[in-house]
Parts: sequence; structure tokens; C-alpha cells
Amino acid sequence: MVCLTTPSMKTMRCVCVVAFVVIAIIASALCGTVSSSPSPSLISNSNNNNNDNNNNNYNLEDSGLGSFLQMTDLHIDFQYAVGSSPYCDKTLCCHSYNASDPRVAAPQGDYQCDLNEEMFRSALQFAATEFPTAEYIMWTGDNPSHWLWEQSQDIVLGIIKNVTDIFHEYFPNTRFFPLIGNHDTFPVDELPPPPKSDWLFNALKVMWG
Repeated sequence: MVCLTTPSMKTMRCVCVVAFVVIAIIASALCGTVSSSPSPSLISNSNNNNNDNNNNNYNLEDSGLGSFLQMTDLHIDFQYAVGSSPYCDKTLCCHSYNASDPRVAAPQGDYQCDLNEEMFRSALQFAATEFPTAEYIMWTGDNPSHWLWEQSQDIVLGIIKNVTDIFHEYFPNTRFFPLIGNHDTFPVDELPPPPKSDWLFNALKVMWG
């Protein structure tokens, strides 16, 4: 994962797409799907002798193991504005209200700002091309951006719905195991027990059921 410090915010942002790709590669490598040369068996047998070395190549299909992808802490900013300024006096920049800075937000995103839809789609396209046989995707929450002062229950649910739909565009036949994070609630960091949280869980049941 590549973590970058935002000077104006004094907080740490993580480029989740990089983490997603790295996790995917590691997971596939552990499961035997990524290998530039024959790999030794992951299962050792103390009774093996030197004559068995030629049979030590690990076969994914025979192992009963598989591969998976994980994506977490997306914090997608669907209000990201190409050409706006990455620097501003607010918690989240790269919006249309601050477009006068000489440096501008690029189409593929800016490390000073949250992930934009274009970069998210690019990561999913890469993953779908490079790992088409992934058995499932672990999607571990935190989908909304850090634009906290402009959020509501409807906005949070809308973002989760958008992300759900985009996932299914690129992985229409792959199983998902989604979780919610502290940013998938409203207000952020607050998740009271039912019935106060029914607005969230009832909607997720429809989206993910």
C-alpha cells in the first residue's frame, strides 16, 4: 500500500488501488496462479527424498486452493472535478469550488484527493483482465469520500449503490463478500443498534441480497 501525507490536512491517505493490485498479486501467488518458474510444494512431507524433487511443483487445481481479490477503503469521490485544484482550505479538495490553482486535478486522480471513479474503473479493468478466475472478492468497506460535511443517509447509500453497480460491471459472475466500514454509516463512526440503523441494513439487504 502506498501511503501519502496530505500537508493541508495533516492526515494520511492511502492509495487503495495500489493496495488492491498488490493484494491480488500476493493472493494469486500464494495460490499458485502467478509464477515465473516452477514453485516448490507448499505442503512438505518429511518422508520425501531427493528423487521426489521433480514432483514438488504445486498445482492449484489439485490443491483445492483458489485465488481471491480484496478491495478496501475506496473512499471514492464521485464529485471529483478534473481541472480543479488539489489544494484548498477544506477537508477535501479536487472539487469545482476551488479551480483557480495553477496545478490541476488530472483525469486519473491526484494523491492530494480521494480516489475518483476513473481510477477505480481502471483498477477493476486491470483486475478483471489479470485475474479472471478469482473465485471471490473481499470488499471490506469505507466507500464514501472524506467529504463528510456534505453527506447524509441518502448520499451514503447512493455511493454504496454506485460502487456495487460498478463492481458488477467488471465482475458480473464473481461472488462478493462485502463488509461495511466506519465511513459507510451516517454520521460517520456511528452505528447504533436497530432500529436506529435499519435505514442502512435494510438498504444493504436489498443491494447485496
